[in-house]
Amino acid sequence: MKRQLFLFTLIFLLISCTEEFLEKNDSSVQDHLIGRITELIDNLDNLETSSARKDSLVKAYNLIIENANDSIKSRLLSKISYNLYKEHTDSVFLAINHQSQKIAREKQDSISLANLYWDIGNYYAKGILKDSAFFYYSQAQKLFKNLDRSFLESRMLINKAIVQNSIKDYVGSEINSIKALELLNQANEEKPFQLYRCYNNLGIIYNELGEYQKSISYHEKALNIIEGTDNNNNFEENTKNNIGIVRQNQGFYPQAIAIFKGLLQDNNLRHRNIKLYAMILDNLTYNQFKGKIINKKIEHNFQLAKHIRDSIKDYNGLAISNIHLSEYFKEQGNSVEAYKYALDARDISKKIEDYKNLLRSLKILSEIRAVTRFKYLNEYSKIADSLNRVERAQRNKFIRIAYETEQFKYRNQQLRKQKIYLIGLLVMFAVSVGLVFVIKNNRSKYKILQSEKERQQANEEVYALMLSQQSKLQEVRQQEKNRISSELHDGILGKIFGLRLSLDGLNNKKDDYSIGVRARYIDEIRKIEEEIRDLSHELFNDSKIKETDFGDLIQELIERKSKLGKFKFHVHIANDIPWHYLGNDLKINIYRLIQEALQNVIKHANAKNVYINFENKKNDLILTISDDGKGFNTAKNAQGIGINSMRNRVSKMNGILSIQSKEKEGTSIIITIPSVN
Repeated sequence: MKRQLFLFTLIFLLISCTEEFLEKNDSSVQDHLIGRITELIDNLDNLETSSARKDSLVKAYNLIIENANDSIKSRLLSKISYNLYKEHTDSVFLAINHQSQKIAREKQDSISLANLYWDIGNYYAKGILKDSAFFYYSQAQKLFKNLDRSFLESRMLINKAIVQNSIKDYVGSEINSIKALELLNQANEEKPFQLYRCYNNLGIIYNELGEYQKSISYHEKALNIIEGTDNNNNFEENTKNNIGIVRQNQGFYPQAIAIFKGLLQDNNLRHRNIKLYAMILDNLTYNQFKGKIINKKIEHNFQLAKHIRDSIKDYNGLAISNIHLSEYFKEQGNSVEAYKYALDARDISKKIEDYKNLLRSLKILSEIRAVTRFKYLNEYSKIADSLNRVERAQRNKFIRIAYETEQFKYRNQQLRKQKIYLIGLLVMFAVSVGLVFVIKNNRSKYKILQSEKERQQANEEVYALMLSQQSKLQEVRQQEKNRISSELHDGILGKIFGLRLSLDGLNNKKDDYSIGVRARYIDEIRKIEEEIRDLSHELFNDSKIKETDFGDLIQELIERKSKLGKFKFHVHIANDIPWHYLGNDLKINIYRLIQEALQNVIKHANAKNVYINFENKKNDLILTISDDGKGFNTAKNAQGIGINSMRNRVSKMNGILSIQSKEKEGTSIIITIPSVN
């Protein structure tokens, strides 16, 4: 068991090291890619046109899609989405944002997905699809909550509150603003701007609800928050303008006038933010008009504010300017001018779907001319009813989204519990699987050892047979050597000795008889030479017996199997096969391969003839075993135990095994063993 755990740990470490190595090698490429994409984004400020900036962002997007790995793709796409949103490239932004959402969901990159929801929420918040903005802000809030990012969650709550405020869901807006404040007080991040947004939104809510003192209190808190901070966004001027509106609604015109005059004393305001300048100028003039302040410049200032708003295409402000001028001329008794400006206000409000100012313009129109009073009152009533239904429907939709969010939280809690339960089950299952694996592995090892033991015993039997055969051959050799030795000693040496004595006696005689006798003796010596040559040949043939010992063993095996299988055999062993170079392990495997093949012939083939052929081709030993038996379908039946055993043996010899067979046409097994020399 300890050994198994050690092996598991070792494998895990090897995989981890491999992954780390690959990550390090890939990291340089990805670092270069990140640098290139960051360069494209950072260089946006240097591009003069929005089109050029859009093209640069699309190029960066394509680089990410084609080259970035999964670990950084979602994060980079989130950056691209945010910058496209800032460039107001609606169609491109929406397409890339939705594609990026899909990738982030696939990679389960929650932080990138939350940021993408945030971007598209901002996009819809600018238009009339406030419910879509609320939905995406809610989705982002869920993800930030799950990620325990309380600061970012609070920002989504503020966004939701501002959207709710825009559709007059003041209660819902108030609740989310207070929730956002609670989270902001817990967060560690720098948060003055977010606190300002909360306080400012609450000030606007309470102004709409008529709770003017509460409204002033929250606007003053907002002012205290931004005091001493960067004023590039004109937060201070906007907040003071809001306080002036509250005073106007209270009927405290002198106080409102003092606030607006104080703001206009900033000579740089018109250059810094001309839209805000026109709004404050119009508000100052309207409060002077309502407060009955005698000022010859009232009409001029109304017209100036209207002209500025028209030049910068501030249509919402332009509608308000027309309403104020209509009220002014109505008070002056100039019904023609009052009617004209009220009509302009109505038309502009319809065009931009500003229903609040549309209702104000219709109310003025109904008061100016008696003949058209009921027409405009009827239109006013229809729009007010329709607007109430729409706002009620939107509030209900927001409530439903909020309810679904709560349901999501509840389901999330349930899923957490289920997750813990499942983890427990998985741990138990993993332990069980591990134990089963260890047991099976041990059994498998035991079977392998048992099989190895049996194979070893079989090899020992073959080896013993080879030794027995070798012993018999050695005995025959020894007998042959003894025979030759006896012949050399008793026959040839005796003859040579007798001839030597006879030649010694005739050595000095030169008569014809002696010469004839010597000639006979010389002929005898020649015959002895022949005998020695014959014995030499026999000794040479004996050396060849050594090279054919293994072939004889194979021959004996085939003869024995042919009697069992009742088939005829045909054996051909090439003369150039160097059996003396083959090791015993190789010979044993060849012997076992032939044994296994003949066993398959006996069991399955029903063959009449078996052909066994040994060849030496370019130092490769080619063994072919063929039969004329039944044959078989190699596509279906080439994975039997016997064939697999043969494959394993051939593999150990680094050889190649090929099986060729067709039904009713017999079988051929070709075994190639490389480099036997």
